[in-house]
Amino acid sequence: MVLEKEMYPHVENFLKDKCIPEYVGREQTVSLFGNNIRADICGIDSAKNVYLAEGKVSFNRRNFDECKMQAKSLQRFADYAYLFFPEKNWERLSESNKNGMKKECEDEGLGLLIVNTVDGRVEEVISSQKNNPDRKSTRLNSSHTDISRMPSSA
Repeated sequence: MVLEKEMYPHVENFLKDKCIPEYVGREQTVSLFGNNIRADICGIDSAKNVYLAEGKVSFNRRNFDECKMQAKSLQRFADYAYLFFPEKNWERLSESNKNGMKKECEDEGLGLLIVNTVDGRVEEVISSQKNNPDRKSTRLNSSHTDISRMPSSA
């Protein structure tokens, strides 16, 4: 059985292609407006766009919905938000279930990543849509003007 944390390095590598490598990390907690948010994986690119990703191991309906809700919550603080799951479990789903999950991610603007923990490959099944730039001050990068304050991975 794949553990969620086994996927972290692979998703980090995926984000390092989009972000400044030094500004990609895991299990980061940020305090904003009196609330703490925690993302499994986060990154910041050269344009100060914030990427946040939330993963789960299994694809039962409850876990998918929980992961989607966590990613939607993170999306308030990010420019791009992703869900990620292990490839082995994705392959077990029916085409109907896969299509339904892909549609839900597209409708919500969430990216969907499928992670192969054996070879490290990450497939971007659905691209994350950039959040509306007109959002008010809930976006993480609107309150962070100095990206050097974002901790790097351990």
